[in-house]
Amino acid sequence: MTKKDKIEKITKYKTAARESVVQDMKRLGVYKPEFDGIIDLYADMVAQYNLAWEEFLQGGCNAECKTKAGGVRKTAAVTTMEELRRQIGAYADRLCITPKTQSAGEKKAGSKLEKVFAEITQLQGSV
Repeated sequence: MTKKDKIEKITKYKTAARESVVQDMKRLGVYKPEFDGIIDLYADMVAQYNLAWEEFLQGGCNAECKTKAGGVRKTAAVTTMEELRRQIGAYADRLCITPKTQSAGEKKAGSKLEKVFAEITQLQGSV
């Protein structure tokens, strides 16, 4: 794959990832234009992951390779994908697009609602 091909694929993957995450965030009610910078970083990582995945597949799905010293290590594509998965997960949490962050948001909303009901109950008792 030429450098030009890689740039085109990265650009395509980044655009698709950015559009997808913005749509998801809007559906979940957490999108703000101020998040565009972090969304771009997230989309970059997703694009890099997709390219590494393609390279992994083209390499015959080999997860290990031999070293000059005769040992075995993970291939560059596998190492890259592992690190990107970790980072993508962290950024997805920050963007509130994971089930983990959604359930945390629901708990917070429930506790606020409970506070309001408690205040109403106190007001009714004082009348």
